[in-house]
Amino acid sequence: MTPFKFTRQSKAALGAAFLALVETGRFKYWIDDADQVGSDGWWFWQQAAYCLYELPPGGLLQRDLRWSIPATARVSTPSGSQPVHDDRLLSATLIAELDRLIKEGKLLFGSAESAVTPGFDPLDELPGW
Repeated sequence: MTPFKFTRQSKAALGAAFLALVETGRFKYWIDDADQVGSDGWWFWQQAAYCLYELPPGGLLQRDLRWSIPATARVSTPSGSQPVHDDRLLSATLIAELDRLIKEGKLLFGSAESAVTPGFDPLDELPGW
């Protein structure tokens, strides 16, 4: 597990890095269920649509970007009006942190080979079998 501490500055940097992934086409989210109200994909796109951002005058994107889903955001579903949370959107933005850790060599990925060893019957080793 790799922890991430949310502070105003770390969230700004995370948001800026995530926007870079999106704008360069390096982030993809499946859309197979995006039109099915209440599905995971549908909720992600609702959260993305309700997300607001602000960059103060003279602010730097990496340090001063403020982004969130307003606490009052609600969406209509067959179950009635539901609040729009930020869980799926935040999870998606953490892909940018993963990308940073890999680039900096702080999270290593390798490859492995799977092999199946031949089975044997232990009774074959007993005399008289």
